[in-house]
Amino acid sequence: MPKGSHFFGAVKVMFDLSSIQESDLWLDFRGLKIANLTINQTPQSNSTLFRDHHIHLPASSLTLGANTVTCHFLTKYRSDTLGLHSFLDKEDNTQWLYT
Repeated sequence: MPKGSHFFGAVKVMFDLSSIQESDLWLDFRGLKIANLTINQTPQSNSTLFRDHHIHLPASSLTLGANTVTCHFLTKYRSDTLGLHSFLDKEDNTQWLYT
């Protein structure tokens, strides 16, 4: 993981739906940016799908049964118990990560 205030990564979320609602489903994400969002292997180009700390998954992109969402992300290390924390030991320059 990079030292500093930010880090990046990739995530894959898999879930099963027993019914499709008319409204969007969303994933909670307290990060800064997302890129390369795909829903069920279909690239999503709508830049408004990530807003208000949520990744919105349009109902029209979801299917009954198995669904897969992937994306790359950029976020900050946290210090408020909500995410990945980073501590840099000033004596030996070792970075410690914890949740």
